[in-house]
Amino acid sequence: ISEQAVSYAANLANRQPDPSDAKNAFLSFALDQIHKEIAARPKDARIYLQASLAYRAAGDLEDSLKTTQTALALSPTKQQIFIEEGTTLWQLGRNKEASDAYQKAYELDTTNADAAAYAAAGDFETGNAAAGRALLMQHYGTTVVDNDVLLYTYYQLKMYDDMIGIFALRYKNTGSADAGYRLASAYATVGRYSEARATIEEVLKNHPESSTTGQQLLSQLQGRRPFANPSRFAL
Repeated sequence: ISEQAVSYAANLANRQPDPSDAKNAFLSFALDQIHKEIAARPKDARIYLQASLAYRAAGDLEDSLKTTQTALALSPTKQQIFIEEGTTLWQLGRNKEASDAYQKAYELDTTNADAAAYAAAGDFETGNAAAGRALLMQHYGTTVVDNDVLLYTYYQLKMYDDMIGIFALRYKNTGSADAGYRLASAYATVGRYSEARATIEEVLKNHPESSTTGQQLLSQLQGRRPFANPSRFAL
């Protein structure tokens, strides 16, 4: 129950970034539940990792980092803990330390695809794009990898061609209306309006049931009004 509360709190924080009484009440509930678990099992690294996620959902990054580091002290070879430490450090703006944490995670198990993506993202965030691309090639055999962490990184760093590459791959692989509209949004973000229009029209042809969304996007495109941040669709 405690872990489900933390998971729901994290999803709630992502879906509703603005504070509200109901959201704050649930975050407090999740933290209270996880504190009870820590009291019952003070040597369980997994519980501290859950606490870290709860603190991060509540926006308390410093306590999130502290509990992650406690989890690492209890389980110093757990890959996921290093990834969570890196993510909190990244959100704190400590990019070099975040990159180091991601690299440690990857080195623990170089067969883990998610760890490779995080390590590459860390390279990009610290200005070492060549290393990031080399790592992606080494692990995936391509630099166009459908991964939300990379997608967010590319958007944050204004690496728009790479961002569009992921959306295009996702649309090609799924053919879904959702993926098509995200690709169109990405095109519009960088001013590639004709490609955005063509993509929307293609989606409308293949998915007429999505006409409400498609027509809204065409209207925004006609007025050159900003689209939603395309990276937010995936994260």
